[in-house]
Amino acid sequence: MLFRSYISMLDSLLIIRGKGPILITGPHAVRTIRNKSEIHHEEEYIYEIVNKLYKLLGPKLCTVMTWNVDFFEDTNLYPSDPNFATDIEKSIWFKQLKSFKRKNPKFYLHLDIHGMKNHSTKNHLEFGMKAVQLHRPGLTQHMKPVIEEAFDTLDIPYSFNSKFQGWGMNKYTVANQGVLLGFFSIQLEISTDIRKKIHTSDVFARKFANSIRKIYKQWKVEMKKPKHRNKTIKRKKKRFNSTKKKKTKTRHKK
Repeated sequence: MLFRSYISMLDSLLIIRGKGPILITGPHAVRTIRNKSEIHHEEEYIYEIVNKLYKLLGPKLCTVMTWNVDFFEDTNLYPSDPNFATDIEKSIWFKQLKSFKRKNPKFYLHLDIHGMKNHSTKNHLEFGMKAVQLHRPGLTQHMKPVIEEAFDTLDIPYSFNSKFQGWGMNKYTVANQGVLLGFFSIQLEISTDIRKKIHTSDVFARKFANSIRKIYKQWKVEMKKPKHRNKTIKRKKKRFNSTKKKKTKTRHKK
């Protein structure tokens, strides 16, 4: 009964489609809560982009996960921000990522889609790859020029690991969570103008989806090499400042 209730809850909270090895997630399609009270506003067009890429790539090649926007609009609830998790074992997003891993033990090429403002950086795309770079430096070094070649066709400025890195010292980002499960996870920040263009222009959206296909094609080749076959990464414990201080005080009292 508890398992059925959990599945029913996931059906209400999340939209999950597809069975493909390209995993696309959109954690900020609705307003979320950080640090118990801080509201992070929804990022425009994220929900639409996730679903549009799913339609273009198809269910055999693509898996998508995002919030059920209709449910949260109807209930006026704010879920916990999965990109700002301090205890991932309590995160329904991490639990679902683990479920993907169990159902399909093959690696996932994982793009976690985010929205940044036009003036956040001088670029229209920011690839946050610090998490995967820390755990898989060799593979990341090989894949970077592949990503560059694929996205050069869009003729828009982009950068790697600048302002948005897909990593946090006092939190687990969605990309970080994916990397811990052996996924090749990238936090992809997209400017408002480009998000709108993907949403409104079918031609540009197809180009964007084709860039993802190109990356996947080469990534799939790399995954067949013995040096990249480890399927799970040993988790490195993060040191959270507040927790660390509390422990120190307790020791002094003793």
